[in-house]
Amino acid sequence: MSLDTTKTPRRRPPAAKTSTTTKKTSPAKKAVPAKKVAPARKGAAATPPVAQKRPVAAREKVLPVENSEAVVAGSSGRLRRNGPRMRSSGPEQSVERILAATFDAISRHGLLRLSLSDVCRAAGVARGTLYRYFPTKEDLLDGLGARTRERFESALRDLRASTDTPDERLEGVLRILIEQEEEAAGDRMLQIEPLFVLDFFGRLLPYYSELVAATLEPFFDQVERQFDMKIDRLLMSEVLLRVRLSLILMPPQDNLFGTRLRAAWNATVERQIKRSSGR
Repeated sequence: MSLDTTKTPRRRPPAAKTSTTTKKTSPAKKAVPAKKVAPARKGAAATPPVAQKRPVAAREKVLPVENSEAVVAGSSGRLRRNGPRMRSSGPEQSVERILAATFDAISRHGLLRLSLSDVCRAAGVARGTLYRYFPTKEDLLDGLGARTRERFESALRDLRASTDTPDERLEGVLRILIEQEEEAAGDRMLQIEPLFVLDFFGRLLPYYSELVAATLEPFFDQVERQFDMKIDRLLMSEVLLRVRLSLILMPPQDNLFGTRLRAAWNATVERQIKRSSGR
């Protein structure tokens, strides 16, 4: 038997398949067209433009005084005429409450312990309201002094408008000084802060003397005509105010403030007459 010597071809293993997968790229996003704004209908109201915020201007210092011949006396001691007036609009009540609370706080705790928070609480106003009119503690004290000065000016102004005769003017000035002394006697300000009170009156003494001299003009005119003499009106008015202040600081034991003040004034007038006549 013959053998077949023909070699059977070997089968080659199938070749490994190569991966031909490629990364798919996402298609570019289409640009979204801007929305078209529909035209406004005829007769429709136009949309109001957005208001732009304006820079807040620095607030002006407002002082609660109504007087054309105001003299501002700050805590620095300088006097300047025709100072800023206090506004008499609606916020005047807030200003008055603030000043009243300040006066009460100083009378109870003293000037060094004056707290703006306590003033706001007692006056019933927000801190921003306080800073609107009195940005600093010095401004607050200036406002307190302006209120005291305005009351004195107003009393003398009303007296000049309602009286003409020399005796009425003199009696009116003495009455105003006596009434203010009675108010000062009930306040603790003089006891708690005597230096503050003395400094205030000391700085305002020249101006107060001018006011009193102008108010007593009919009286001085009468004395000069009667005795044919010239009176130093400012000096006599200053003496009257100094005597009044000394009686406030050291009240008489008999409590006869008015009697003592009138007696001191009469003695001053008599001395002026004697000096002028050479006696």
